[in-house]
Amino acid sequence: GDSSYIGSLNKLSNKLVAVEKGYFMEEILKNNYPEITLVSAKNTEQALKMVLHGVADAYVGDVNVADYVIKKNHFYSLRFSGQTEHVSQHRFAVSKGNESLGVF
Repeated sequence: GDSSYIGSLNKLSNKLVAVEKGYFMEEILKNNYPEITLVSAKNTEQALKMVLHGVADAYVGDVNVADYVIKKNHFYSLRFSGQTEHVSQHRFAVSKGNESLGVF
């Protein structure tokens, strides 16, 4: 909450960044931003706690999930400070004929 606006991933050079282990953002950062030191977390809540407690300088991940976890856990000293060009798209599948889910 005390940091200035970061804006882009390039400004995280030589910083510790928390990411969820196995999540697509971990792979993107490893492959395209070798100057960022990654700190693996088992989930978004753990990653945000790392930032909250100073174990990591920043978290990079899904904004919707992060917003939910911040509100649910009252991590109000954290704030959003930039965005990336990388986007995740959420989808789900259901079996045909499952009208109870509104699938036509």
